Parts: sequence; structure tokens; C-alpha cells
Amino acid sequence: MSRNERAPLHGSVGRKTTVLQLARRLGVSPQDVSKAAQRVLKLPAGSARDGQYKLTAHQCVQIERSVTGGGIELRDAVVSEDAPDRSFDADPLLFAPPMVPDPKAPADQPVFDPLDLWIHQDVLEKLEKWDHLRKSAGAVVQRLAAHGRTSVVKGCTGANRGWRRSPLGGNAGMQFYLWWTVHGNRHVNGVDGLRPSDIVVRDIRHHDDHGPLLGGDRGDYLNNPSPPEVDEEIGKPWTEEQLDFVNDEHPVRLVLGQPGSGKTTALWKAVEARAGHRVLYLTWSRELSDYADQHFRAFAPQYVDVDVYDFVTFLGEMCATDFERRSVAESRAMFREALGKTALGNADLGPWRNCEDALFAEVRAELFGAVVPGEADAVRVGGLVRLTDAA
Repeated sequence: MSRNERAPLHGSVGRKTTVLQLARRLGVSPQDVSKAAQRVLKLPAGSARDGQYKLTAHQCVQIERSVTGGGIELRDAVVSEDAPDRSFDADPLLFAPPMVPDPKAPADQPVFDPLDLWIHQDVLEKLEKWDHLRKSAGAVVQRLAAHGRTSVVKGCTGANRGWRRSPLGGNAGMQFYLWWTVHGNRHVNGVDGLRPSDIVVRDIRHHDDHGPLLGGDRGDYLNNPSPPEVDEEIGKPWTEEQLDFVNDEHPVRLVLGQPGSGKTTALWKAVEARAGHRVLYLTWSRELSDYADQHFRAFAPQYVDVDVYDFVTFLGEMCATDFERRSVAESRAMFREALGKTALGNADLGPWRNCEDALFAEVRAELFGAVVPGEADAVRVGGLVRLTDAA
């Protein structure tokens, strides 16, 4: 192989390459890699532009083909992105990670350390005044207690610089804000005894209210979750079932629940509560895997290595091949079309009459669960195991 020839990019499962590393290996700019990742992999612009975003070996091959061959003109790519609000003059976020693992802790020992909240009396008084905010405030405060921040955080300027604001809803979702900050911020220097992981929840304000806000002293606050009146107003950040799952030491565990019941939150915290582990995190969609990857890069403990894949990409890495990506919606449409071509009439469908989507979900789950590798009715096709046509 000559000096100017590049060896194909390959790697073992779990070995990932950052956007910057791939750009150096290909001899192109990070912007070229970023645009190719958006065009070919359909990555969100924010992820693709992150130089430390990790790409799988299979993704690297796809980007290499796009950049070096295929005649794609990357310079003409038009990218749109919903950029975060950076209009405020805020200092960097000072909050501690959700927990700081002990590097000396055994690898199989959970190190879960929930955050403490200090809630000002003004917050409880505002909840009595604005009762319609009670549910959203509870959800925001629970997320603060569980993760140390919320998904949307705005800063403040001038005399209020250092306070954080999390939206509670109202007009366009941004009419009311919960004001909070963390240990080490100048506004809460008068609150004695704060730990590095403590969060101070100071007030609920209308979005037009930017008057100077003082932190007060320790006597103005209630420590959550010990005072029962705070639990009644706000709610506890974790259910007993979630805590049992997080603290369980079995390597394989199953969490079941309805949508919105906290399954993902419990899974994420279980990852965060492990020291010295390498974790494989699989999910069905690329969007969910990107979301999880961003979360773990921000919140995963220093001594935990998390590899995040969507299921199809993971199979491609394992089998060193491409797999057709077909969404559930596409599969459902194909099922309904095929059902219309059969001799079955509405009378034959029985309780499934006018419930074709539910029937699709049931058949799909049955077929997935019926496959047992090594059995006579299972066949391996391109690295995947499925039922034979006869079965």
C-alpha cells in the first residue's frame, strides 16, 4: 500500500472514533466530517458539530465513503439547527454532577448519592398562589433532585447573574420560571452548611419579573426531602420501585412500566450509580440513542464507560454489514396493505376488527418473541435470526 493510500476504517464493537479524530485520519476538516454525518447518518446538527461526538466504526466507513468517493459536494450542504438560547450573559454552569463516585469503591457496588434540595418558603407560597403550576413545578424540582439540572436552563444578567431559570409553563411554555442555583454561587453564600452537591431553589417568578433576588439565609429554607410539607407540595424525586432497581446489584435486570412512568430515568440513574463498569446501552431508535449518548457524556461518572447504540447499528457492528432500516410506521403500513390482500374479512378478524394497528403490534411481538436461536424453526439470514417461512 502506498503512502497516499488509506487503509479502510474498521474497528471492533465498542471502539469509537470522535469527529475530530476521524477528520484527522481522513485528512479533511472537521466541518466536512460534520456535514457528511448530517447528510449520510442523519445526525442532529448539534451532535455532528461536536468534535468529541463518538462515531462507531460502521458510521466512520459511511462517512469516509461520502467524503472520499460518491461525488457529494459537501460545501453546498445547508444545515438548520435549533440552537440553544445563548442571549444571556451567564457564567458557566457550576452545578456538580449528580454524584461523585468513589474511585476506591468496588466495581460491583452501587454508589448512588441523591442530591439535596434547599427550598425557600417563597416557592411554597407561590405554589399556593399559582395552583396551576403545582404539577409542572413538581416535575421540574424532581428532575433537579434526580439529575442536578433540567432539560432547559436559562441564565440571568446584571445583579441576578448566577441564578438559573427553568420554565414551568404558561404562555408558550415560558410564562413562569423556577429560579434556582447551586453551591458555590455568590447569591447563596449566606446559606450555611451547603454541600457541593446541594441545589438551592429560591423562587417562582413571572417571566417579566427580573428584580434583584437575594439568596437569604439558612433559616429561610426547608431541606428536601425531610420536611413532610415539602414532599406534599413537590413530591419525591424517586419512587421506591426506582430506587430498588437502581440499587439492585444483578448484572441483568428488567424494568417495566407505562409510558412516562420513569423507566428511562431509572435506567440512566442505574448507569450513573455504577463505579468501574463498562456499560452497553441499546435502544431501538437513532434519536433515542443520540439523546442517551448526550446524557451520558454530561452525567456519566468518571469511572464508567458507556457505549450507546441503536439496535440496528449494533447489529451492523456485530455482523460487519448494512441492515435495511425500516421504521415501525413503515412495517405497520406494509402489514395493513398485506392484510387487505388476504381472504380475511372483518368477520374473520373477530375482536381485532377495526383494530388493525393493535393486531400488528401483537403479531410483531409474537414473532420477535418466538425466535429461539438454534431451534429447527429458526434460520440465520445475514447475521440475523428469524423464523422460517414455514414456521
